[in-house]
Amino acid sequence: MALDEIAENERWTDRKIAAAYGTHERTIGILRKRFVQEGFESALERKQREFPPVIKIDGEKEAKIIAVTCSAAPEGQSRWTLQLLAEKVVALGIMESISPTAIGNLLKKTTLSHGYKSNGASPRRQMSL
Repeated sequence: MALDEIAENERWTDRKIAAAYGTHERTIGILRKRFVQEGFESALERKQREFPPVIKIDGEKEAKIIAVTCSAAPEGQSRWTLQLLAEKVVALGIMESISPTAIGNLLKKTTLSHGYKSNGASPRRQMSL
């Protein structure tokens, strides 16, 4: 093992260790820190979450966010961007905070395309046959 006390291995860097074991340098640093602070057994096992993740967007908030997405884009904009949607959701008090990524994930889940006419914000054009 590259981290043991074998003399030939004492100059191994985190980069070299990561390459040897097919992982990232940061992972090696985290494992080294856990080993020093918490011991050998802790470094070998995955850290358990102390509590389950909190779901921030419930059904009611989701519906309100979708309604904003389906509304007309802000003046001067041709469509909503994820950043604009996140800012509007906070401004309207729907959520205390939300990231553009969370908005994108929500819209991906609903297959709704933010700000485009085909999302229901505007009537669909009739196709001629």
